[in-house]
Amino acid sequence: MSVLHGWLVRNTAKFPNPQRVLELVEAGLVQFPSLQVTLVPDGTSDSAMCINGTLPVVFHGNTFNIPVEFSLPPMFPEHSPMAYVRPTAAMMIRGGKHVDGSGRVFHPYLASWSWGSTLGELFECLIAAFSLEPP
Repeated sequence: MSVLHGWLVRNTAKFPNPQRVLELVEAGLVQFPSLQVTLVPDGTSDSAMCINGTLPVVFHGNTFNIPVEFSLPPMFPEHSPMAYVRPTAAMMIRGGKHVDGSGRVFHPYLASWSWGSTLGELFECLIAAFSLEPP
Protein backbone atom coordinates (compact mmCIF):
# COMPACT_ATOMS: atom_id res chain seq x y z
CA MET A 1 0.00 0.00 0.00
CA SER A 2 1.41 3.39 -0.95
CA VAL A 3 1.94 6.08 1.65
CA LEU A 4 -0.61 8.33 -0.08
CA HIS A 5 -3.21 5.55 -0.22
CA GLY A 6 -2.77 4.83 3.49
CA TRP A 7 -3.05 8.54 4.31
CA LEU A 8 -6.20 8.83 2.19
CA VAL A 9 -7.79 5.77 3.80
CA ARG A 10 -7.23 7.29 7.26
CA ASN A 11 -8.37 10.78 6.31
CA THR A 12 -11.42 9.94 4.22
CA ALA A 13 -12.94 7.99 7.12
CA LYS A 14 -14.72 11.14 8.35
CA PHE A 15 -16.74 11.44 5.14
CA PRO A 16 -20.21 9.79 4.95
CA ASN A 17 -19.04 7.55 2.09
CA PRO A 18 -15.28 7.17 2.60
CA GLN A 19 -14.79 4.52 -0.09
CA ARG A 20 -16.33 6.73 -2.79
CA VAL A 21 -14.26 9.74 -1.64
CA LEU A 22 -11.12 7.59 -1.69
CA GLU A 23 -11.87 6.41 -5.24
CA LEU A 24 -12.61 9.91 -6.53
CA VAL A 25 -9.58 11.54 -4.96
CA GLU A 26 -7.12 8.79 -5.95
CA ALA A 27 -8.39 8.72 -9.54
CA GLY A 28 -8.18 12.51 -9.83
CA LEU A 29 -4.64 12.59 -8.45
CA VAL A 30 -3.49 9.81 -10.78
CA GLN A 31 -5.02 11.59 -13.77
CA PHE A 32 -3.54 14.97 -12.74
CA PRO A 33 -0.25 14.43 -10.88
CA SER A 34 0.30 18.20 -10.64
CA LEU A 35 -2.35 18.20 -7.90
CA GLN A 36 -1.98 17.14 -4.27
CA VAL A 37 -4.34 16.65 -1.36
CA THR A 38 -4.20 18.24 2.10
CA LEU A 39 -6.38 18.34 5.17
CA VAL A 40 -8.05 21.49 6.38
CA PRO A 41 -7.67 22.03 10.13
CA ASP A 42 -11.00 21.63 11.91
CA GLY A 43 -12.92 24.81 12.55
CA THR A 44 -11.20 26.98 9.95
CA SER A 45 -13.31 26.21 6.92
CA ASP A 46 -16.42 24.55 5.58
CA SER A 47 -14.04 22.14 3.86
CA ALA A 48 -12.76 18.84 5.18
CA MET A 49 -10.07 18.27 2.55
CA CYS A 50 -8.45 20.30 -0.24
CA ILE A 51 -6.87 19.41 -3.53
CA ASN A 52 -4.49 22.04 -4.83
CA GLY A 53 -1.84 22.50 -7.45
CA THR A 54 -2.00 23.47 -11.09
CA LEU A 55 -4.02 22.52 -14.15
CA PRO A 56 -2.27 22.69 -17.55
CA VAL A 57 -4.19 25.00 -19.88
CA VAL A 58 -3.26 25.57 -23.51
CA PHE A 59 -4.13 29.04 -24.76
CA HIS A 60 -3.02 30.24 -28.22
CA GLY A 61 -0.51 27.40 -28.44
CA ASN A 62 1.15 28.10 -25.09
CA THR A 63 0.69 25.99 -21.96
CA PHE A 64 -0.06 27.82 -18.74
CA ASN A 65 -0.21 26.16 -15.33
CA ILE A 66 -3.25 27.64 -13.63
CA PRO A 67 -3.03 27.42 -9.82
CA VAL A 68 -6.24 25.96 -8.42
CA GLU A 69 -7.78 24.74 -5.20
CA PHE A 70 -10.71 22.36 -4.77
CA SER A 71 -12.30 22.29 -1.34
CA LEU A 72 -14.13 19.07 -0.54
CA PRO A 73 -16.97 19.75 1.90
CA PRO A 74 -17.73 17.32 4.74
CA MET A 75 -20.68 15.92 2.76
CA PHE A 76 -18.59 15.24 -0.37
CA PRO A 77 -19.37 13.57 -2.79
CA GLU A 78 -23.05 14.20 -2.13
CA HIS A 79 -22.22 17.92 -2.34
CA SER A 80 -19.96 19.32 -5.03
CA PRO A 81 -16.47 20.60 -4.33
CA MET A 82 -15.88 24.33 -4.31
CA ALA A 83 -13.32 25.39 -6.89
CA TYR A 84 -11.02 28.41 -6.86
CA VAL A 85 -8.25 29.88 -8.95
CA ARG A 86 -5.44 30.75 -6.50
CA PRO A 87 -3.01 33.07 -8.27
CA THR A 88 0.56 33.52 -7.11
CA ALA A 89 1.71 36.96 -5.94
CA ALA A 90 2.89 37.74 -9.47
CA MET A 91 -0.47 36.86 -11.04
CA MET A 92 -3.87 38.47 -11.05
CA ILE A 93 -7.32 37.04 -11.69
CA ARG A 94 -9.24 38.11 -14.74
CA GLY A 95 -12.92 37.51 -14.01
CA GLY A 96 -15.05 36.05 -16.73
CA LYS A 97 -17.75 33.55 -17.53
CA HIS A 98 -16.39 30.85 -15.18
CA VAL A 99 -14.31 32.76 -12.60
CA ASP A 100 -15.26 35.80 -10.53
CA GLY A 101 -12.82 38.49 -9.38
CA SER A 102 -12.12 36.65 -6.11
CA GLY A 103 -11.13 33.46 -7.94
CA ARG A 104 -14.29 31.45 -7.23
CA VAL A 105 -15.01 29.10 -10.12
CA PHE A 106 -18.51 28.62 -11.51
CA HIS A 107 -19.10 25.89 -14.06
CA PRO A 108 -22.13 23.84 -15.16
CA TYR A 109 -20.30 20.65 -14.12
CA LEU A 110 -20.17 21.91 -10.54
CA ALA A 111 -23.80 23.08 -10.65
CA SER A 112 -24.99 19.68 -11.90
CA TRP A 113 -22.72 17.60 -9.61
CA SER A 114 -24.20 14.16 -8.92
CA TRP A 115 -23.20 10.75 -7.62
CA GLY A 116 -21.67 9.84 -10.98
CA SER A 117 -19.56 12.99 -11.21
CA THR A 118 -15.80 12.65 -10.88
CA LEU A 119 -12.97 14.97 -9.97
CA GLY A 120 -11.12 13.99 -13.15
CA GLU A 121 -14.05 15.08 -15.30
CA LEU A 122 -14.31 18.32 -13.31
CA PHE A 123 -10.61 19.02 -13.88
CA GLU A 124 -11.00 18.30 -17.61
CA CYS A 125 -14.05 20.60 -17.86
CA LEU A 126 -12.15 23.44 -16.21
CA ILE A 127 -9.11 22.94 -18.46
CA ALA A 128 -11.42 23.17 -21.48
CA ALA A 129 -13.18 26.29 -20.12
CA PHE A 130 -9.92 27.99 -19.14
CA SER A 131 -8.45 27.21 -22.59
CA LEU A 132 -11.22 29.33 -24.13
CA GLU A 133 -11.15 32.07 -21.49
CA PRO A 134 -8.13 32.01 -19.18
CA PRO A 135 -8.75 33.32 -15.69
